Amino acid sequence: MLPRAGLILHPGKMFWRGFGSAAWPHMAVPFLNTELTFHPRARMQSADVIHGMLARSLPNVPHPPISRPINKTKVAIGLGSAVALVGVVTVAAPYLLPIIKSRNVWAAICLVLILVFTSGQMFNRIRKVPYVVANQQGQVAYFASGFQTQYGLETQIIAALCKCWILVLCLLLHFFLPLNSPLRNLC
Repeated sequence: MLPRAGLILHPGKMFWRGFGSAAWPHMAVPFLNTELTFHPRARMQSADVIHGMLARSLPNVPHPPISRPINKTKVAIGLGSAVALVGVVTVAAPYLLPIIKSRNVWAAICLVLILVFTSGQMFNRIRKVPYVVANQQGQVAYFASGFQTQYGLETQIIAALCKCWILVLCLLLHFFLPLNSPLRNLC
């Protein structure tokens, strides 16, 4: 039984392998083994590019499939990373679970995200606005003039102001409400 013909990609070399008249009956040759060698410092052509070039050059000839070897380095790095991740999670779980389960941590994360996104972060991401620009006098403009326009720094300034207002509100609720008030539990 002959191995199947194919375009085989190895580091530094690419083989077009065919075996006898069973693989290439239209060429009527007993054996065909063509090796395309590329210099190691030259930019390597991908097997897809070579396959497309051969398909364009020989339109009436059947084209072999592309066969790539397994990248053992990626497999080893993936397995090593998975084992390391399981080890880190196992060791750190007793310390991280109380933090992850904390209501206050999730409330703080939610507040920060709400403030950032309502201040215009997604507007900036979608429209790819500049961080700051220069005005007519050559000075830095922090706030955009006009309707439905803003700069990246403007978003951060508005978010910081909102965070200050919420901090002041929480401090007022915490320090100036009576101890038995139900509103005291909000912060």
